[in-house]
Amino acid sequence: MDVVRFMGYRYIWIDALCIIQDCDEDWRRECSQMGKIYRNAFCNISQDRLHGLFSSRDPQSLEPVVIRAERGGLERSHWVIHHRLPGSDTCIPEAPLYNRGWVIQEWFMAPRILHFGENLITWECCEGSASEAYPTYQPGRKVLSFTKKSSLLAEQMKGVTDCLGAWSYLVLTYSGTDLTVSRDKFPAISAVSKEIYGNLQKATDEKVEYLAGLWSPYFAQQLLWVSRNEATACSPATYRAPSWSWASLNGNVFPARPSELLEKNVVAEILEKRVSAAGPDPFLEITEGSIKARSWLWRIQPTSPLGRGKTEGGIIVRYDVLDQELNETSGKSLSTGYLMPVQVDALAISQTLTLKTKTPELCYIPYVRICGLALARDATDKGRFNRVGTFILEVDARKVVSIPTEEDRKATVERINNMDVGDIIEPTLRHGEEILDLHSFDPSLDPNDYEEYTEDARYQMNNTPRSAQHLYTITIV
Repeated sequence: MDVVRFMGYRYIWIDALCIIQDCDEDWRRECSQMGKIYRNAFCNISQDRLHGLFSSRDPQSLEPVVIRAERGGLERSHWVIHHRLPGSDTCIPEAPLYNRGWVIQEWFMAPRILHFGENLITWECCEGSASEAYPTYQPGRKVLSFTKKSSLLAEQMKGVTDCLGAWSYLVLTYSGTDLTVSRDKFPAISAVSKEIYGNLQKATDEKVEYLAGLWSPYFAQQLLWVSRNEATACSPATYRAPSWSWASLNGNVFPARPSELLEKNVVAEILEKRVSAAGPDPFLEITEGSIKARSWLWRIQPTSPLGRGKTEGGIIVRYDVLDQELNETSGKSLSTGYLMPVQVDALAISQTLTLKTKTPELCYIPYVRICGLALARDATDKGRFNRVGTFILEVDARKVVSIPTEEDRKATVERINNMDVGDIIEPTLRHGEEILDLHSFDPSLDPNDYEEYTEDARYQMNNTPRSAQHLYTITIV
């Protein structure tokens, strides 16, 4: 109250006072309004939880230290040293404030921030920041790595790719933060979700849906998020999100970066998307979610568990949580693994090779990879699966392009990166089968592995590869 009075304002909103505690209905109602509260406030006042606004400190800790020394033969030289204070820059990832999940939304939405840290006070607005340690206003300086600049997203996000790119960056930061209450995973960023939703609606004529932390434009691409550290990640004790959502994980994730350019490389079709909200606001908690997908489905029986990193057969599996490695009683056994391709990418990788001229030349190799979801059968229903990770099947397209000049190299990189994978899908699959066969690939599935199947005639292949003869419809929960 003292700070608000000193700033010359009469009103203050404090969540612990303005929300009826232990009342879910009031909490959901007020939580739905938080975006408006933060966006329309004059200033957000934050504090370190452990020290409060007015902690005890030594005033001299902010004073510069003046010493006298000799240097280069000059006597009585004066040097001013301003030592770095603990907590003097809240942009450090280890700062307690930075690790609190709810704070990300406050910083993102509020036009101004006044932060009371352990040792000093920091100010930040859309144009820059200042503090007691650095009282000179510094335009463009950010306290958190994405904060006040983010409040200008309405001006920056002109297209779908821009909107989803901003969301991916937010998820990268937010997924590594802590929440006292697990169910707050979606509510703690609901205001930002609504902001992104509004911008997406302006950017596309397609129907925009928010689905457990993913979006309806380019939805399939977004399924390919990756657990950043599966050794420390864990699943929440109670249900919070479907397995295909990054929010189903307690741990930092690398979100996918979807784009219109990559949409043509998607080979999985999402037939149905279902998410049930716990209340009237779809941006808050959810009670269940599922997707019905149609794609190729590969069953393999590796001789040893597919661990992190590259296997001898050229398959890379990244588990969401390492202890999912094959607990038979959990219903998530990977002793028999299922791989559902989602996307095929073409990339350009540079290598120096000695070709027919016997002179080393810089070449670009078209490198093709099939990306998708690693799945485990859910024994409860036919064709029902849980996501347990992602996979990449690396395929050498066996094309080497020699580029003699810098201009040609750039043109070739662009050509390869924009390659229509439809032109090379058949040889890619055939070579991929050689890798799958190393892991006992069986193209015939048990009828309980899928809900229905149909022949795949999309690519009009002659002598269709075994791995692409059928499209299988499954449900992922």
